Amino acid sequence: FGSSGTKTVKARAVDSAGNTSAWSSGFNVTCAPPPPTVDLRANGSNGPITVSAGTAFSLTWSTTNTSSCTKNGTNWGSMAAAALNNSTGDSITLNTPGSYTYALTCDGVTDSVDVTVQGPPTGQCTASPNSINTGQSSTWSTSNVTGGNGSYTYSWSGTDALSGTGSSVNKTYNTAGTKSASVAITSAGQTTNVSCTNTVSVTTPPVPSATITAPNCTIAAGASSCTSSVSWNSANTTNPLSVRQDGVEFSTAASSGGTSRTITYGSHTFTFHHSGGTQLAT
Repeated sequence: FGSSGTKTVKARAVDSAGNTSAWSSGFNVTCAPPPPTVDLRANGSNGPITVSAGTAFSLTWSTTNTSSCTKNGTNWGSMAAAALNNSTGDSITLNTPGSYTYALTCDGVTDSVDVTVQGPPTGQCTASPNSINTGQSSTWSTSNVTGGNGSYTYSWSGTDALSGTGSSVNKTYNTAGTKSASVAITSAGQTTNVSCTNTVSVTTPPVPSATITAPNCTIAAGASSCTSSVSWNSANTTNPLSVRQDGVEFSTAASSGGTSRTITYGSHTFTFHHSGGTQLAT
């Protein structure tokens, strides 16, 4: 049957000679209408789909065997009447990240599609250590990076041509001054520029210096040695410190001090060293 409803069916017999009987009293057949169908799509997909905040997406739908439809969804206009078919689409733009469900109900049949709205990435960056001498390095690092789709790329910039593409970057500074940095964090086509919350103070360390004295002494007649009072003084030195006689260490010195040394006949050299061997004074 080509349509729904109650249909009456009757029958009669026909013999080989073409004689026909009367129609029977008949019986009724009830034909149910075909069920309604609803197909709701977001950007042409059954979903779920993911879009960036502030980016428009389209809801389209088609139905069959329906007489009326209703839109459902907080950001679609709750309980708004809808056309039975819409191939052009309703364009929707959401600025708040989150998960949204859109539904279309037609004659008791509902189809829905889920849309996830991603916000731009956010994060922080800091440097450690933030106080160094020239020739030393500091590491700039990101933290608390969220938003986007969870996959991030980085692009660093800052003082003294700082650059890098990792979540952290190490920089050696050879000039004194205050150093700053920022990082561009990108995810799902959205980029956020983050200025780091601290700076790096780079100073030129003072030049180390030292003096050492060892007065001449006279060996008395009949003796084999005399005593010299060796003393030293230093500033801005780096441990370990060392005082040596003729290249042989006899004191792991403090920055300043003195001691008596037994001197045999001849010429002897006393030296002061710092930073594991660098000679500062003779």
